[in-house]
This record gives sequence, structure tokens and C-alpha cells, in this order.
Amino acid sequence: MIEAEDLSVIYGAGRKRFRAVDDVSFAVAEGEAFGLVGESGCGKSTILRALCGLEERWTGRLVIDGVAVAHRRPRAFHKTVQMVFQDPYGSLHPKKTVHATLMQSVSIQRLDDGLARVERALVDVGLDPGFRFRYPHQLSGGQRQRVAIARALILEPKILLLDEPTSALDVSVQAEVLNLLARLRREHTLTFVFVSHDLAVVEHMCDRLAVMRAGQIVETMDVATLSAGKVEADYTRTLFEASQGYRRAPAAEPA
Repeated sequence: MIEAEDLSVIYGAGRKRFRAVDDVSFAVAEGEAFGLVGESGCGKSTILRALCGLEERWTGRLVIDGVAVAHRRPRAFHKTVQMVFQDPYGSLHPKKTVHATLMQSVSIQRLDDGLARVERALVDVGLDPGFRFRYPHQLSGGQRQRVAIARALILEPKILLLDEPTSALDVSVQAEVLNLLARLRREHTLTFVFVSHDLAVVEHMCDRLAVMRAGQIVETMDVATLSAGKVEADYTRTLFEASQGYRRAPAAEPA
């Protein structure tokens, strides 16, 4: 479903030249959930932006659903690929109702079954259709992120790009949203690219993952390998050990 070959994103020029993504290659099969893991600033979100067409300063080759894509994407492309952003409040227009936000994509794609799509999308994410009359400030963080997911689903895409979709939410809500995404993936046969710095979340959500550092992929593995701790790269091992949490040193024996 997704092929990236020698993908690079470079900002600036001369002494200020910076490679945010450095010759990255990976592939994601149809229906697969593929994770991108690494510390902040390693290039994970930049890859998502290049995939969905928000970032045009990329070089290399991108193939989405069997079609090699250019920097500018046609309108129909966004019926295949949609993205859910990290901040559920910042990604919603504060002066637009939920209905207006969801209808915007329908209008851009010139579809004629807007109301039915809006109500179906809200039910899909566990919200009553009555929520379409509310504004973002009238919703909790979890509800706002459900609306953002509904907006991504309303065009019935094949691919969902998820940029740390739970990191801005309360811990009590994170599991609910992750379980919702897992259910939607099964029911709609979606392909996921899931960005996170949390190995535990990726282990729960994904089939395979790539570990990134300084714009490069240092290791790719399946989740079973991660769970067993059978990692190869030193950086991956450091991340894995850090994800295990603080371990208290054994108490010293009395003299």
C-alpha cells in the first residue's frame, strides 16, 4: 500500500542545510499497521507530512496504493490518504461546529451524501450524532480527538496516518482512543502508519515498526521481536530498556 524509496527531506541551504529525513526506505502492506518510533526531532512526523502531501520539499520515490505520487497531489488523492494530528484542539477550527468541520472534506470532494456521512462517521467513533452541533471548546480532549478521527474517516480512506494521536490526551483517555483506532482498523480494513515515541503503544497497535534516529532508520523489526527484546541496534536497545521503566537497585546486604 505504501512504498518509500530513498525518501529525504532537506531544509535550508549552505551552512543551515539540515536533513530532517535522510534516505529512508520502507514498505507497508495493505491492512498492516506500521510504526515509526524514535525521539522527538528524528523525522517521524516529517515522513507523515511527505506521505500525505503537506510537505513538498522531499526527494526520492513515493508509491501510494500502487501509484507513484508527485509533490502536488490531486484532490482524489485525499480520498485514499488521511491524517490524524497530535493536538486534537489545534487541528479543529475553534469557530466551526463539528458538523461544519466534517462537512468541509465532503464539500471539497463534491460528494452529495454529506449528512449521512457525518452521522455515520460520528457513530463510528463512538459519538452521538447530536455532537455535530457542538464547538471544539464544548468537547473534552478525548471527544475532540474522536472528531478528528471522524474527519479522517469521512471520506472512507484506505490509509490512515497517525501522528502521536494520544500523546496530548489524559492517561485515562489514551487507552480508549487506542482501542477505538484498533477497532476501526479491523472494521474498515485500514492501513496504518503510526508515529510514536512510546514503544509500549507501538507494540500494542502495530505489526511492524522502524526505529528512527537523526532522520535515518536504524532498525526495522516485527512486534514479536520487539516484545522479546531481540533488538540489534544499540540505539534500539537503549529505547527498549528505557521503556521498561525505572528498576530499583537491590538493597544492600546488612553488614
